[in-house]
Amino acid sequence: MKLLFTALAIAVLASLSAVIHASPLEQQRLLYLSAEKTIAKGYITQYKKTRYKIKDYVLFPYLEYKYLAYRIHLTKATDIKNFIEKYKDSPLANKLQYKWLKSLARHRLWNKLIQHYQISDDTKLNCQYRSALLRKGQRKKALHNIESLWLVGKSQPDACTPLFKAGKKNGIITQDLILQRASLAMKKGQLRLARYLARSLNEAQRNTITLWLRTHKKPHTVTQKKYFTNSNPLHHDILAYGMRRLAFRDLKTATSTWPNLDAHFNFPPQHSAKINNTLGILLAQRKEPAALNWLTAITSTQETPRSREWRVRSTLQGGDWSLTLSAIDRLSVDERQQHRWRYWRARALEALGFIAEANQLYVDLAASRNYHGFLAADRLGLPYSLQNTPLLFERKTLKKLEHIPAVARAKELFALNRMADARREWVFARQSMDKQQVALAAELALEWGWHSQAIFTAAKAKYWNNVPLRFPLDYRETVEHQANNYDIEPAWIYGILRQESAFISDARSHKGALGLMQLMPSTGKYIAKRVKKKFNNKYDLLVADQNIELGSAYLKYVKNRLYDNPVLATAAYNAGVTRVRRWLPDGFEMHTDAWIETIPYDETRHYLESVMAFTAIYNWRLNENTDLKLQDFMPAVISKKKFLTKKM
Repeated sequence: MKLLFTALAIAVLASLSAVIHASPLEQQRLLYLSAEKTIAKGYITQYKKTRYKIKDYVLFPYLEYKYLAYRIHLTKATDIKNFIEKYKDSPLANKLQYKWLKSLARHRLWNKLIQHYQISDDTKLNCQYRSALLRKGQRKKALHNIESLWLVGKSQPDACTPLFKAGKKNGIITQDLILQRASLAMKKGQLRLARYLARSLNEAQRNTITLWLRTHKKPHTVTQKKYFTNSNPLHHDILAYGMRRLAFRDLKTATSTWPNLDAHFNFPPQHSAKINNTLGILLAQRKEPAALNWLTAITSTQETPRSREWRVRSTLQGGDWSLTLSAIDRLSVDERQQHRWRYWRARALEALGFIAEANQLYVDLAASRNYHGFLAADRLGLPYSLQNTPLLFERKTLKKLEHIPAVARAKELFALNRMADARREWVFARQSMDKQQVALAAELALEWGWHSQAIFTAAKAKYWNNVPLRFPLDYRETVEHQANNYDIEPAWIYGILRQESAFISDARSHKGALGLMQLMPSTGKYIAKRVKKKFNNKYDLLVADQNIELGSAYLKYVKNRLYDNPVLATAAYNAGVTRVRRWLPDGFEMHTDAWIETIPYDETRHYLESVMAFTAIYNWRLNENTDLKLQDFMPAVISKKKFLTKKM
């Protein structure tokens, strides 16, 4: 014990020595960091003795949060409530409340949980609260609207089990509700849950779920009418479910089977419409010749925005521009006004010889700063709409924003590189601002050098015309060095980076991609080995310079694998090389704009359009090769046959 306190004393003396030689703000930061360590080690008495030294520091609430959260179930309710009230202008208030309630539930302090519970989106906590009510004899309140917890197509937390047992015992959760939940589970692909629920059903209901499970495993079951009847409403759900699964496995059989099934069974209109649309869209996405006829046959009462759009796309694959015009005419009024479809109307009119009408559309579109606007400008050789008109404001207005407590905390957290907490405070502060203040906040973030939040905040305010703010040149030296190193355009690297992370250097995707250019650890490791660079572990990808180097090397790698075509390489950066090869046209070259429009994945299509537009903007921002147009960066897409010939 003596050694422990000696070590602590030495650490405190070292901290004090650093504090003495620092500026006032630096002193507060050092004291803050020292206090954080004190709390983390459990030296609560030591913290309580020294906390007064830092009570005026902007991040003092974070220390108090950590102090109260330490063994939180023993913290007095009054201390928790006082903190929540005092710091209600911070996300810490809700965070502490949530942590406290979870702790009360975990330690089975039921009376306190009932007394202090607040409505929460956390299902487990909701069930724990209701279970506490059950334990305390408040059965009616505990089981009120329990159907909302039951009727979900996934497994619920174990904390809900006592409630569900009570619901069944009291006749609230009936056989019909069990069957409904089993049906929801099947629709969500939760087969294990569906099997479990089926055990509680009567024989007829159990057989229905068994048939559904069989259809899931063997979608061709839908082709055998003997298993299905019109008298069982769930059989329509099973047939519709099976048809959709069959369509993805065996589209030819699905399209030949469906008309007969549709005529034989009395499907609800929504089922018929959904299957017709699904089959038509799949036919178009797979570039099947029957796609256009199928989509054209869908009636106006059955069609959806997606099927209308894919009707247009299927005409682009065939190259009959009169059909393209007809398909665009069948879009809704609002859909026809979208930049995308105005561009394709102009392309069709131009191809059919209606030059004046096409040019007017191109001119109108060229005034827009987006992918289709740039393409339209290229058709007429017009300059891009890149005028920079930043917001006019007085410096004191930014200072006023900085005095908002949540903004001040965000600034200091950003300075300490506590990025997650900084983002939470920033978003929290933004919620109480009007549109003008949000636009000014974007300028403030830019002043701090917080480019990602400047971008997101400007978008929130619809503040589009400060081009340097929305398209910063952070990491320019590294980007230009790697562009030269791998012989690719720096504007292209920036386009990828801007789309992938918007300059969040610690960005993490739900799939595990990391850093500015969102590389998967396995990809980073593979590319590092190819270019003979050291790669310690996945956290190397959170170092900006290393991420940009490996991301640039990967861009060059996929570009080389795809006929040196930057458009194909960009698509592969998002969807993978294998898929892009599969999407190449059969037997003929294809205009790149049409190929992009007919990419079957919405995500990849939108990704590619954004990266291409961002590349054009960054080419202008870098002041390099200002004569380079987007069309120069979009060579024709070669056919699969030519691609394979080149490979050989």
